[in-house]
Formats: sequence, C-alpha cells, structure tokens
Amino acid sequence: MSILAAFSLSRILIQPLSRLDRASRHLPEKIRYQSSVVLPQSRVAEYAVLSTSLQDMSHALSDNFRELEKARANLKQEVKDRTRELASTSDLLSNILAASTEVAIIATDTRGIITLFNTGAERLLGYHSAEVVDKHSPALFHVPDEVEERSQALSGQFNRAITGFETFMTIPMLEGAETREWCYVHKQGQHIPVTLTVTAIYNDSQEVTGFLGIAQNITERKRHEQMKNEFISTVSHELRTPLTSVSGALSLVLGGRLGEIPDKAQKILNTAHRNSERLALLINDLLDIEKIAAGQLYFDMQVQSIDPILEQCLEENKAYGAERHVDIILNSETADAEVRVDKQRLKQVLANLLSNAIKFSPDGATVTIDTVVDEQHVTVSVTDQGCGIAADFYPKIFQKFAQADSTDTRQKGGTGLGLAITRELVEKMNGKIGFESIPGKGARFYFQLPLHETVKTKSVDQHRPTDSNIGDKPNINSSYNILVIEDDSDVASLLKIVLEEAGYRVDISQEGMAALKALQARHYDLISLDLMLPDIGGLDIIRRIRQHADTANIPIVVVSAKMKQGRLELNGDAENIEWLAKPIDHKQLISLVKQQLLTSTQAKILHVEDDIDLHRIVQAMVSDYMTLDHALTLSQAQSLLTQHAYDAVLLDIGLPDGSGWRLIPVIQETQPTAAIIVLTGEEISAERYDTVHGVLMKRQLTTDRLVDIIGKSITRER
Repeated sequence: MSILAAFSLSRILIQPLSRLDRASRHLPEKIRYQSSVVLPQSRVAEYAVLSTSLQDMSHALSDNFRELEKARANLKQEVKDRTRELASTSDLLSNILAASTEVAIIATDTRGIITLFNTGAERLLGYHSAEVVDKHSPALFHVPDEVEERSQALSGQFNRAITGFETFMTIPMLEGAETREWCYVHKQGQHIPVTLTVTAIYNDSQEVTGFLGIAQNITERKRHEQMKNEFISTVSHELRTPLTSVSGALSLVLGGRLGEIPDKAQKILNTAHRNSERLALLINDLLDIEKIAAGQLYFDMQVQSIDPILEQCLEENKAYGAERHVDIILNSETADAEVRVDKQRLKQVLANLLSNAIKFSPDGATVTIDTVVDEQHVTVSVTDQGCGIAADFYPKIFQKFAQADSTDTRQKGGTGLGLAITRELVEKMNGKIGFESIPGKGARFYFQLPLHETVKTKSVDQHRPTDSNIGDKPNINSSYNILVIEDDSDVASLLKIVLEEAGYRVDISQEGMAALKALQARHYDLISLDLMLPDIGGLDIIRRIRQHADTANIPIVVVSAKMKQGRLELNGDAENIEWLAKPIDHKQLISLVKQQLLTSTQAKILHVEDDIDLHRIVQAMVSDYMTLDHALTLSQAQSLLTQHAYDAVLLDIGLPDGSGWRLIPVIQETQPTAAIIVLTGEEISAERYDTVHGVLMKRQLTTDRLVDIIGKSITRER
C-alpha cells in the first residue's frame, strides 16, 4: 500500500516535469533564428535558465502589482482630497451666500423658477427662501407697471412681442449680462430701489442652464442724489437770484433809465455788467453739467427753420466780437432747412462755439459760420483764424474741465466745460459734433443735425405774410388790431409786414379822413401815424382822436420824418404817445408798440418773490407798463389773491414756506383768468411747462424779455 502511495506521489511530481520536458523539445526550433540567444548545453542547464526566467517574471509581476496597488491607493487618496476640496468649496460658497447680507442673490432655471435665494435676498425682500425656491418667479418682487414698460420697450426694440420672464432674460441671452435700475417690492409692500445685474449661467457645453440676478439696495444712493439735487437747487437760487439783481440793476443804469451816466462811470459799469454776465455763464455751465450727468436737463424739441436761429445767434454775439475786434460772418446755404431741436439749447451750442472762436482769434480776424445741406443732414461750422489746437490735446477736447495746457489758453479764462456741454447738447438733439485744426492756422468746429424734411427754396415774396396765411399761424398778439395811417404805399406796406410778422392784425389808411371813419367803424388797440398826410395833418388827427370818448385812450406811435417838429408843436397836449423817426428801426418799432399796448391795458401783476432786491429790479423794469404787488411768501400771496384781481402772477419757485408750485391751484381757483409766469433759476420739466402760461429763467432776465413774456401771457388769457 505504501508502495502504491509512493508511486502515485512520484507520478504527481513527475507530471509537470514531463510536460516541461515535452515543451522544451521544441524550443530550439522556435529560437533557431534568434542569433542573440545562446542555448544551454544540457537539459539540466536549460531547466535552470527556465527557472531563473520564471523567477524574474514572478518578480516583475509582483513589482507591477505593487505599482498597481500604489496607483490605486494614490487615486483613492486623490478622490478623497478632491471630494474634501469640493466639499470645502461648497461650504465656502454657502458661507459666502449666507454672509452676503447686503446683496440679494437670486438664481433661476431657464423657466424663471427660483432655485437660489440667499440671506441678502431674505433681508432685502422679507421672504424666507423656503417660501420662494422652486415655487415662484422673480416677478413676485417687481412692480408690474415697471415690467410692462420694459416689456413694451424691448418689444419695440426687437420688433416682436416680449413678455413675462423673457423681459429679464432677453438682453442677458444676447449680451451675457444686463444691469438696470429696478424697483423691488418688499413682502410688506414697501418699494425698494435696486441696481440689478442679470447674468446667463452656462454649463460645460455652453448651454444656458439658468440665470443669476444680483441686486443691491440703492436707497441710500438715491437719498444722496436727492441731497445733491437739493444742494444744486440751493446754489441755483442763492447764487442766481442776487446775481440777477446785480445784472438787472446794471442793465437799467446802462440803459439810461436812471439818467445820464458820466463817461468814466460808463466804462466801469460796462465792465461790471460784462463780468456779471460772465459769472452767470460760469454758474450756468456748472449747473448744466450736473443736470446733464443726472439726465435732468429738459429739452423742448420743436421743428423749426435753422436760419433764423443762426441769425439770432450772430446778432447776440456781435457785441462780444466787437469787444474783441473780431468780425462774425454768416454764409448760409440752408434755404428753409428745418430741424427738430430745442431752440434755446441750439443757441447755447452756437454761443459756446462762437465765444471760443472769438476768444482765440487775434484782433482784426474773422469768425465764419457756414452751413451746408445734404439729403439727410444740415452741417453748421464755426471757423476761426486763431492759434489752432495742438495734436496731443485732440483726445481731451470734449472732456469736462479740459483746457489746453498753454499760457495763452490760461490767459483766456473759462471753466473748460463749454465744449463738454456743447457735445452733450448736440447729441441729445440727435446730432454729432467734431472738429479739425491745423496748429497755428485756426480751428473749425462743426455739428450735424438730421433734417426734418426736404429743403424747399422759397421766393422772397413767400416770406411775407398775407391775409390768407396770417390766420393760419396762431400768435398770441393776433388779438390786437393796429391801424397804420400812412400815405406812402411802400412805407405803409413795410409797416404792415413788420407788424404782421410780430403777430398783430393790421389795416392801412392812406388818408386822414378815411382813417377817422375806420376808427368809428372798428375798434383798434393802437395807431401808427404819419404826420404828413394828403388831406389833413397828423396832429389834427391826434387832437380829434383825443376829443372823442371812444378813441381818447388809444395809444399812438408817431412814425414821421418830422417827429421833432410835431412833438414841439403838440407841446404835451396829448398823452400816451410814442415817437419814432424815419427811417424806422424795425426792432424799435415793435418795442414801442409792445410798450404802448401794455401801458394802455394798465395790467396789474402779483410778484411772488422772497428776494427783495430782485423784486425792486423787476419793479423798475415794468413800472412804466404795469403795476406790481409784492408777496414774500406763499401765505402772503394767498392773502393778496383773495383781496385783489390780477392780470398775471409772476412766480418764484423757491419760497421760505414752500414751493411756488403749491400756489398754482390757488391761483387757478381764485383768479382763473390770471396768467401764470414762472421766473426761476431752476430748469423746468415738460410737465411743469404745461401748467403755466410762461417761463423765464432768471439768467435771461432783461426788461424786453420780461415785458414781452408778461404781455404775451396776458394777451393769451384775454
């Protein structure tokens, strides 16, 4: 039995060796062609080599297994580290979101449903995240009217209907992000102004997966802006009002209203008046630039011909040019080109460009205004013959407070705001501005405005108003009837044209007796009278008019070559007469007509103004034409309105006991026929303009302008 067991065991041990022996018999054939292999000389040696190879393979496998285990351990550790890092990042992000208590962060999916609502959003809006996440859209926090307004604006911009959540995502989808001011609604109902930035969220495939909104409460910023606006308003009132008094007083003195002025005093007063106007311009520049930055500058855009505006600007700046010994020339090719602009702002643009051109021109130079029209635009250029602009200053030319850093420029003075304001004004009127210059040879500033309609060339006769077109132009002077008594048909036609251009209705009589009959048949508010007539003399007509009750108080403007003789001969027998010598000055004629009409109506005005000095100036300006009552406060004005009847109320806005706007309903209730004219240093919005009959800025206050606007407003009401 033991022998059998031993045999079996030997067979078990020998079998692997037998298989190895059989396999080894073929090795020489397999490696015959491998010259580098040296075969063992015996089977025993061969087995030894094979054993060594197997050991080497085993060691290599062991090494590979150890490397694999090591790599596996490293990968496992890396996964652990990465997981720990992601967890840390997630915790950090959560902590950041939780700590962002001053910023509301709200995320949504592509449908607009809220997926994230941080602590800042909870504090700002009063909702808990559980109340809104996966339940509501951010529209919950928005003012519906504000969203609807934005929706309509976007629909118009993209020419398709944009509503709902698309209102918030349209721009971020196109541009990546959008920042706008909105008004959030707190859970308790109060409104909160915010700046909201909406950004599109993308995945690794650059697909939009949602939107992120970050909102910041700007209530405090709005409060500061309000404080700044109130400060600007205070500056406007506290600086402009006394400056208006100074400038107005100097104007009255220089105008000869207070008697003759010695030559030495005249020069000093001229200097003072010129510098008061310069100071007013500097204040206006500072205030205008603030209003432009805040988007609060009002523009009264109207369609009108550009030529008359250019001509007015030329006339208004001639005095400054003469002072600097510089001529201004207008070369216009605009025919009757019409543009849609704010007339006063356009005049401000031209005044800025002209004053700069004159300021930097040498004595004896010429400043030229050129206009050119193409199919779509009118281009206005102002060219000087000055020192030009240095090339390194080109990028700064339209910047605020920018001035060329040279001795010559600094000697000229200025704030460096004029061109910055000019550019803003032009762009607000849908125009473009530019310049070109050669150093040492002058500069050319130009601006383009879009034409409102095709330019049409009109003959000279078409400029003259006729009976058929006078009624087509609404004019507040059209309620006044004027009788021109003049035997010279050319002079009579000229007077008719001038007066009708000013808006009056005019009849002509070329004989004295015909004129007297006309006065019996129709009421006239004023008579223009020549003294030399073919049938009876003008002085006889005056005496007959004054003797008749119905015509005794009609104001008369004598227009005659024998003005002095007639005045001496009349010797003060008749009142309410003004005298104008031929050849006539058109502006002087219109001024006399306005004065006579106002004097004849004896208008009574209530002036509501807390600055006593300014009231005295206004009173001196209009005392020849109307009577003034004065109220320092709203309460005083209300009391006077219940006691007296007024043709007009001249109203300041900033009063000690409140805003002048509060008085308007009282005026309308107690004095429904009284004209309301605002005299202020502040800009007035379009809505405010619609509530009154006239507005005059204090910086524009002159006797002519004040009398004109009061007269026009009273006439309109009557």
